Amino acid sequence: MGVVVSFGHMLPAPLIKWFPRRCVNAHPSLLPKLRGPSPIQHTILSGQTKTGVTIVELSENKFDAGKVLLQREIQVSPDINFSSLSGDLSYIAADLLVETVHNIDDLLVTGKTQNEEEATFDAITQYHRVLVS
Repeated sequence: MGVVVSFGHMLPAPLIKWFPRRCVNAHPSLLPKLRGPSPIQHTILSGQTKTGVTIVELSENKFDAGKVLLQREIQVSPDINFSSLSGDLSYIAADLLVETVHNIDDLLVTGKTQNEEEATFDAITQYHRVLVS
């Protein structure tokens, strides 16, 4: 099983397939909300009241779009800063990754496909989409 966290690069499909139990990513948002590289900053700047961590199976052709294996939600206080929220989410991600390692076979079967209609993107991803369009 492969594990990536805050990696920022697309792994080639043959590498993902090389792992018998696939690859997972710990993403600091409640996917499919806030896909992209800066969900923590977007959460704070947009004044969102909840966020969380999602453990997602890596997709072979899209960032943050694989099956959701585990997810944990937390409340965001109005005075939170990046350092505090990032730290809180890191501890949650660590807990969820341990749970994922112990239960990966079941989670790969029970994981939920993300609803593409509910997908949103963080501010950096939205900005790059405008530049490319």
